[in-house]
Amino acid sequence: AQLTFSAVLYASVLGIAIPILSSVLPIRQALGQNLHDAIDVHRSKTKAVEVKVERSEDGVGFCIYYIIPLALLSEKLTVLLNVFFALLIMMLLGLVVLALNGQQLLERMLVQLLFWFDKAAVRALVLKNMVAHRRRNRKTTVMYALSLGFIIFIYVSYDVQMKSIVYQEMEDAGTFLSIETDWPNRIDIIDELEDWARHSDDVIAFCWRTHNMEQVVPNLKDMELTNLGHVYSDWTNIYGVSPNFFDVMLPGFLVVNEMDTTSPYPVTEQLYTVLGSSSAFVGSLYKDKFAFNDLNAQFLVEASYSLDADDILTDADKKDISGVQYYRMRPVAFLDGAPAFYFSQFPTQPNQHMLVSFTTFMRMSSGVVTSMDEIPLANFHVQLPTDVSDKTLDHVKGEMKDLASSSRYKLHVADYRKDLEPLDDANTAMEFFFVFTVIVAMAISFFSLMSSMYTNILEQAKEIGVLRALGVPNGWLQRVYVYEAFTLVFAASFMGMMIGVVVGWTVALQRVLFTELPVPFEFPFALFGLMVVMAAVFAVISSYSP
Repeated sequence: AQLTFSAVLYASVLGIAIPILSSVLPIRQALGQNLHDAIDVHRSKTKAVEVKVERSEDGVGFCIYYIIPLALLSEKLTVLLNVFFALLIMMLLGLVVLALNGQQLLERMLVQLLFWFDKAAVRALVLKNMVAHRRRNRKTTVMYALSLGFIIFIYVSYDVQMKSIVYQEMEDAGTFLSIETDWPNRIDIIDELEDWARHSDDVIAFCWRTHNMEQVVPNLKDMELTNLGHVYSDWTNIYGVSPNFFDVMLPGFLVVNEMDTTSPYPVTEQLYTVLGSSSAFVGSLYKDKFAFNDLNAQFLVEASYSLDADDILTDADKKDISGVQYYRMRPVAFLDGAPAFYFSQFPTQPNQHMLVSFTTFMRMSSGVVTSMDEIPLANFHVQLPTDVSDKTLDHVKGEMKDLASSSRYKLHVADYRKDLEPLDDANTAMEFFFVFTVIVAMAISFFSLMSSMYTNILEQAKEIGVLRALGVPNGWLQRVYVYEAFTLVFAASFMGMMIGVVVGWTVALQRVLFTELPVPFEFPFALFGLMVVMAAVFAVISSYSP
C-alpha cells in the first residue's frame, strides 16, 4: 500500500479544520458574556442548567425531500448510501440527546450502587458536583455516548450478519454432516450406511431424502401447484423424505405455521398415514394464495410433459392426460421455514418446494419408480449432538468418507463447516478491530474528560479550600473527583452502548424477519468489560493529577 496524495490532503484538511471549528463555540461563549461577569474573579462561573427549545433550521428536510428522491431517480447509489449513513449518525445523536434526560437519574443510581461502601457525605458531594458541572460535562457525555453508540451498533450489525451466514449454511445443510450425490447418481449403499449409523456411538439417528421429481422423471418439463379453479399457480419441486426427517434435522429451523395438532403422530410421520398418502408439506405462502381455511382444503399438482412423453407413460395414462397430469393433494402442514428445503410465508419468495412421502413420490413418478427399492435417494443425513466437537465431527466425517468410497456412484460427504472456514480468520481480525476502535474512541474522548475535570477542579478551588478548612481530609476530596469522573464516563459509555445495542437489535429483528432464520442476539459483554476497565483508568488519570 502506498501513501496517496488524496490521503495526505484529507488528513491535512481535517487536521487544520478540526481545531478551528472546535474553538468557535468557546470563543463565541466567552465573547458573549457581559463585562461584569467576565471580570468577576470572586464568584464561581458555575451556572444553573438552562433548557432552550428552538426550531431546527438544518437541512434534514431538504435531504429527505430532495436528495433522496434525486439519488433514486438518477440511480446514484453512492449518494443514497451517504445520505442513509448521515441519517444514521443523526438518529444516534438524537437518541443520545434524548437519553440525556435520564442521565441524572442514571448517575444517582450508579453513585449509590458502585460506591455504597464509602461514606454518605462523599456520595453527596459527588452528586452535588455532578449537578454543578452538568453543562460542561455534557460535551464529554455526548462524545463518549455517540462514539461508543456508533461502534457498538456497527459491531452488533456485523455480528448479526456473520451469524446469519452461519445459520444460513446450517439451514441449507440440514445437519452437520451428510452424504449426498448429484443426478443421475444415487446412493446405493443403503444397508451399509444404515448399519453403520445404528452401531455408531456418535450418531443419534439418520434419515433420507430423494432427488427432485424433475430430475427423476424424463421429459417432465415442470410441476406447478394450483388451486382447483386454476386461478393461481406456482412452479414447485417435489422431494420425498423419510418419516423421521425433521426429527433428525438441526433444531430451530422448522417453523410450522399450521398443522394437525390432533394427530398422534409427529408432523413428518403424518405423511405416511392413510390420509397422508395424498398429502404434502407446502409453504405458508399458498395458504393465502389458495384461500385455504383449514388443512382439509385441496389443491392440484399439475405435471407437464414434453411431446415425446409417450416413451414413459402407460397406455392408460396417454388416453387421459394429453401431456398434462393432475394430482389432487391436501396440505398436511403449512411451513414458514424448514431445514434443507425452501419454504416461506412471503409472496416475494415464490417457487417453493413440496415434500411428500416415498410412496407418494413413487406414485407421482409416472411409472419411472416402480418399487421402494428404486427410490432415487440423494441425501443421507445423520443426527449428531448439537454440542458436538470438531474432533468428533472429523472422526465421523472420516468414517462416512470410507463408506462413500465403496459406492459405485460418485458420493461425497457434505460438511457445513467447509464454506465457513474463511469466516473464522475474518471474525478474529474483526474482533481485534472493534476492541482497538473502542480503545481509540475512549482515548480520544478522554482528552475532553481531562479538560472538563481540570476546569471543574480549578473553578472549585475556593470551595475545596473551604472544605479543607472545615477539616475534610484530602483523601475524601480525591475520591470525590475520581468518583465523579468515573460516574461521568461510565454513565455516558453505558448510555452509548445501550443505544447502539438497541438500534442493532432492531436491525437484527428486521433481518430475522426477512431471512426467517433463528439468529440469536448476543450482548457484547467483552466490549462492555473493556469499557468498565477503561472508564476506571481514565477516571483516575483525569482527576487525580489536577
